[in-house]
Amino acid sequence: MRDYSIRPYKPNDEYEIVELLKLVFDGWPKADMKSSPVDHWRWKYLDNPFKTFFISVCVYDGEIVGASHLLPLKIKIGSNILPSTFGADSVVHPDHRRMGIYKSIREIRFKLAGKAGFKINYAATSNPVLIRYHDKNRRPRFPHTITNFVRIKNLNLQLQMMPVGKAWLVKLGYCAVKLMNDIKNAIRRPKPAEHGMSIHEISHFDDGIELFWQEVADHHDFIVERHGDYLNWRYCDLRAGEYVVNQVEDAENRVLGFCVLRINRHREDYPVGYVVDLLTLPDRLDVADVLVARAVRYFDDHEINIVNALIVKNHPHERVFTRYGFLDSRIRLNIYYNLLDEVDYMKSIEASPADKIHFSYGDIDSLPTEMPQHYRMKM
Repeated sequence: MRDYSIRPYKPNDEYEIVELLKLVFDGWPKADMKSSPVDHWRWKYLDNPFKTFFISVCVYDGEIVGASHLLPLKIKIGSNILPSTFGADSVVHPDHRRMGIYKSIREIRFKLAGKAGFKINYAATSNPVLIRYHDKNRRPRFPHTITNFVRIKNLNLQLQMMPVGKAWLVKLGYCAVKLMNDIKNAIRRPKPAEHGMSIHEISHFDDGIELFWQEVADHHDFIVERHGDYLNWRYCDLRAGEYVVNQVEDAENRVLGFCVLRINRHREDYPVGYVVDLLTLPDRLDVADVLVARAVRYFDDHEINIVNALIVKNHPHERVFTRYGFLDSRIRLNIYYNLLDEVDYMKSIEASPADKIHFSYGDIDSLPTEMPQHYRMKM
């Protein structure tokens, strides 16, 4: 590390950091935005609800050649509400790799977070290099399986726009699974009606979300805290991107659930749809059904061919999504965690049932636009 210096973020570093992110990732943040990349970065790291950040940079000859970020949040794990972090954008300039920079800037940010009282960090990746790195270093994995469910209207178009090896085999497997799913749906009971519910699009979460959150939190053993200030920052600030939020209420205006949708048009020739978040009161599959039905209509109206959703394996929501044509791609999200103090809080949720674990695309920081390993269906 001779001639390299590692230090925490300083004001105005974001200009160099963003240029580095754009260079290494061939564009950043790889999503259609009305705001500039620098404004998006500031929303994400400076203006989060904690109003704090854990960012480290590596400087060489007066220029930033590496950067690593932790995004602060709170997680309910078991009965504990823990200040935690999510490992987000980490980058090293191609000319300065294999110099130990990644390890050094990673350790600095963890030290900063640990000293501030944060307890645990998690990160999600589909990068084979990082997967090998984490497995080699025996970094523990999240104790529940998170699966990508996918809905594809025209498989030929999908294979044309996002080619994969042995496309004929993928097509054969996908069609076979879809046929079985269609047969199951044909013999299932009719979907629940919307009796006693109203569903509408909102641009802001109001105070009613707090009562909803309390009941949801009490039910879950793992969930990123979703108070109104967090939800409004995450989904309702235009610097984050354009999300569509549908909320279901009962006749007394009690919030029963919400669903967040996003179309990523970074690839103008082939936009990708996401059910970014779906959360309802406990045991309200009827509410989930109404929200997923609305989501499917939204994506169909916008002629989106492929739609993705993350679901905890064996969660009751699997049945809802399959009713509307989503299939288990059998691709798992690789989630790792590390401890910022000496207590392994994740151990307490290993035996928790799937319906008490919530994890969605809203709990990671990017929406893929291509067909990396994370997306390739293993039929």
